[in-house]
Amino acid sequence: MIEGSGPPGAPDRIVAGTSPVSVLNPYYAGGSLASEIVGDLIVTGTLSKSAGAFRIDDPLDPDNKYLSHSFVESPDMKNVYDGVAVLDDKGEAKVVLPKWFQALNQDFRYQLSCIGGSAPVYISQEIRNNRFRIAGGYAGLKVSWQVTGIRHDAFANKHRIQVEEPKPQGKRSIQPSSVVAPSRSTVKDSHNGSEK
Repeated sequence: MIEGSGPPGAPDRIVAGTSPVSVLNPYYAGGSLASEIVGDLIVTGTLSKSAGAFRIDDPLDPDNKYLSHSFVESPDMKNVYDGVAVLDDKGEAKVVLPKWFQALNQDFRYQLSCIGGSAPVYISQEIRNNRFRIAGGYAGLKVSWQVTGIRHDAFANKHRIQVEEPKPQGKRSIQPSSVVAPSRSTVKDSHNGSEK
């Protein structure tokens, strides 16, 4: 469902729980919203965008401020995992990852940082059977760890992102320096393609 169109440049408002629609608006009108989606959104496919962020009510002043963060992005389909391990009497720790970890990820990278002390900690065993080992410390030392992996599930293998590609001849800029906003967005019903 699309709630009523406002004046030129005003966003369409899509309300969850109604008929699926797609909003087609190639213009970005002076920093205004093209559309607002109220509710959850599932995209089956690749979502391409020029920028991304979350925006919530500021936890310290929710009535008067927003809090925004930008996304962490990569040219790879990269996942990030982290945690804190406490070393045992041998100065070691075993980190157990979810059982689906290696089915989803490959090409692992590791980062270790000691907390409250220092030691030459290192990865003594790389990820195998969804777990890895840390060594080189002393009993009770806390070690913050981060592991990244690149997706290699069936969907990711079939839909790799092309990091750089030529534009088709005559293709206009994604971020034109000046645009003219249309009087309203073109909205098509996803069931039959008819305009609303």
